[in-house]
Amino acid sequence: MIAADCSPADVSDDGWMALACGVGYNLVEIIEHGGPSGHSLDAGVVYVAHNDVFVLSHTRGGDLLSGAAGIAVVLAELSALSGVDRFVEEAVRQADIAIRVCSALSEEMDRWSGASSDVPTNGMYTGLASFLYCLKFLARMEGVEPVSKAIYTAIAQAEESLAAFDFEAAFASNGWLQVAPVASLLAVLSSETTCMADDGVPVGGGVESSFGNIRTDASCSDTYGNERAGDERILSELRDRLAGIIVANWGKYFPALPINPVMSDLFPSERAMAVLALSRYADSTSTALPHQMFNWLDQASELTSSDRLVAISLGKKLPDPAVPSTSLGCISVIEEKLLSYKYEWNWAQLASAREVGTVLAGRKESYCRWFPEAVLPDRYRLSALWGLAAVAHTFAGLSDPRRWCSMRLLEHPDVERSTIKDVVPPSSKPLDGEAFHGEHLSG
Repeated sequence: MIAADCSPADVSDDGWMALACGVGYNLVEIIEHGGPSGHSLDAGVVYVAHNDVFVLSHTRGGDLLSGAAGIAVVLAELSALSGVDRFVEEAVRQADIAIRVCSALSEEMDRWSGASSDVPTNGMYTGLASFLYCLKFLARMEGVEPVSKAIYTAIAQAEESLAAFDFEAAFASNGWLQVAPVASLLAVLSSETTCMADDGVPVGGGVESSFGNIRTDASCSDTYGNERAGDERILSELRDRLAGIIVANWGKYFPALPINPVMSDLFPSERAMAVLALSRYADSTSTALPHQMFNWLDQASELTSSDRLVAISLGKKLPDPAVPSTSLGCISVIEEKLLSYKYEWNWAQLASAREVGTVLAGRKESYCRWFPEAVLPDRYRLSALWGLAAVAHTFAGLSDPRRWCSMRLLEHPDVERSTIKDVVPPSSKPLDGEAFHGEHLSG
C-alpha cells in the first residue's frame, strides 16, 4: 500500500499497477462470492444512483453504472496491462452477459410501437448507448477472442436498430424528453466506425485509422463494399437526425433542466453532454459547432466536476480543482488532471494526479473501505464510474497515463501510446477488504 504522504515521484509505475490489480482481485472476488448467501453477483444487480442502492433485476444487465458491461471493460483493460489471466477470464464472462443484454435492448427498440408508455429507456451511461460504447471498447482489447465475433454481431445489431428507430417520435414521448440519451448516442456513433455487415466485422472507410490495433481476424475485406458504404450512409443520416434533435431543443428544454447537486460529480450536465456530442459530430462531418453552444462553457457561472472534463477535452483552460474530500472527488480530480496531461503533455498535471492518487490510497488504508463516505459498503459498489472498477481504472491511468481514457467522456484507450513495456508482475494477494461471503443485499 502506498502511504498517504508518499511523493508521486518516488512511486514507480509498477506500484500504481499493483494497486490497480489489487482492486481488480477484490472486484472479481466480490463478483464471484459477494451476492446473497455468497452467490455470484452477475448483471442482475443494478445500481440506482440517485438513491445509492442496489436492486435485483433479472430483466436487464448492467452498463457503465452497474454490472456486466462496465466491469468487462475495466477487467479487460487490467488484463491487457498486467497479463493476469483471471481478469480476462472474468472479462470474457461479463462481456458475454453484456452482449446478450445489448441484443435484448436492440430488440426492444425494434418492437417499439410508438406509444409513449413503452419507449425504450436510455440514459447518459445506461441503456443501448452505454452498451454500444463498452462493446466498441472491448473490440480494441486483446484477450477477448472467445466473444470477439459476438461483440461485432451485437454492435451491428444495435446500429441497425438505431438506424431504423424513430427518434423524433420517441423524443416527444416522456421516455426521451431529455437530451442526454440522444447526446450519448451521438457521441458514441460519432467517435467510432460502424459494424453493420452480416458477418459482424467493422465497416466503413476509416476502419484502419479508427480501429488501428484491432485483431487481424476482424479485419475488413472489400467484399460487400457497396453494401457497407450504404450502411455507413444510413448511420451518417442517423447522426444528422440526432444532432438535429439536440440543436432544435437547445433553448426549448435546457432551461427547465436543473443540475442535481448530488450527482453533479458523476454526470455531466445536459448542456455539457450536448456540447461534447456535437463537437464530435462536427469533427466527423466537417460542420462547425454552433458558437452559442461552444461558448456556453465560457458563460456557465460554475462548471460541475464532470462539466470541467468536457471543457478540458475541448481545449478550455480551467483553474485547478478544489482539494477533494471524498473518494469520488479524488477520482474526479485525478481524471481531470490526467485529461490535462493527455491534451497538454503537462508533466506537472501527472505529478499532481499521482499526489491525489496517494490520498485515495490513503483513504482505503485509514478507513478499510474505498468509499467510506458512502451509505453502502464496497461490496455493492460495482460501477465502472463510481465503485471498485472506477478505482482500478484510476490507478491503471496513473500507471499508464498515455493509454488511459475517460469513460465518463465515452473515450477509448489509445493502445498505440501505451507506456507499459513489460508485463507487470501483480501481487498474488488482493488488497485487504471486507468479508464478502454470507452477506445479503440490503438497502
